[in-house]
Amino acid sequence: MKKNEKTPDRVAMDIKSGEFSNLYLICGSEEYLKKNRMKQLVHALAPDADEMNLTEFDGKKTEAENIINILDTLPFFADRRVVTVTESGYFKKGCDALEEYLSSMPDSTYLIFCEKEVDKKRKLYKYFNEKGHVTEYEPLDEEGLRLYVVPMLKKMDKTILQSTFTYLIQRTGCDLNNISNELKKLAAYTGERKEITPEDIDRLVCKQLEEQVFDLTDAIATKQKKKALDLYYEMLELKTPPMRIISLLSGQYNSLLQLKELRMKGLDEAEIAKKTSMHPYAVKMRLRTASRFQLPELKKALVSCVEAEEAIKQGRKAQDLAAEMLIISLSS
Repeated sequence: MKKNEKTPDRVAMDIKSGEFSNLYLICGSEEYLKKNRMKQLVHALAPDADEMNLTEFDGKKTEAENIINILDTLPFFADRRVVTVTESGYFKKGCDALEEYLSSMPDSTYLIFCEKEVDKKRKLYKYFNEKGHVTEYEPLDEEGLRLYVVPMLKKMDKTILQSTFTYLIQRTGCDLNNISNELKKLAAYTGERKEITPEDIDRLVCKQLEEQVFDLTDAIATKQKKKALDLYYEMLELKTPPMRIISLLSGQYNSLLQLKELRMKGLDEAEIAKKTSMHPYAVKMRLRTASRFQLPELKKALVSCVEAEEAIKQGRKAQDLAAEMLIISLSS
């Protein structure tokens, strides 16, 4: 496979073709896509399945032996028995009983695992990869997000400009589940009006705390002291403790420092996203902010944050005073 090439979506391919494997592993950190693909796959395998032939396990609360007992049971007046297991942890820690059983599983049984974390060196992962189909759903970039959002909007009979969509994901972050929920609220709010506007987003969509800190860092980077302080006071009004703000600022500067160093080594945005496990859109935005700093400035800002945290912990400064002085110092 070529560098940066994504693994094929075998689940979507099989649903389209109608030809299925008996084993599926749906994994990755993009929860919305995982859950929706599993739901679509279950429906494709057993559109009329009842509780007799469809069993759904919470992997955290179920013993492997109970799962195996169901897997080994033939379907009742149907062609297929479908079993789903969510967040078992077996693909990270292993499961000897299941590994020993799978080779003897009936052809009429279809097993689907949905997992957030997997270890590709594990025997169970290798078995599913060889004998079944593995599809990994990771966070999407802006273009990828839009491909999923456009059909959502079509169902709602709504439209959104590209620039407005960019503004929306600055507010929501890049989690598809968050975006979907906010679009439903926006669709209800706009009523018969078709286009969702930036003004609608301002009225309804609250910024994620991480994005608020990013805006604060960006204001500091451009030496907008008044804006930086206004953003800080807004965060206080939203009940964010000053110590928490300092801690988040410290994390932000540490991230910017890491990104800038990787950029200086010649890595492109896609390579940086993969190396840092950061969303591609977040990498793009943070690299823009990182470019406004010299490397020594970022290191100095990080040290200032650490010193402010230590001053609070040692009782030398109150939280609110330490945070305000830090922001004034960094943005001056």
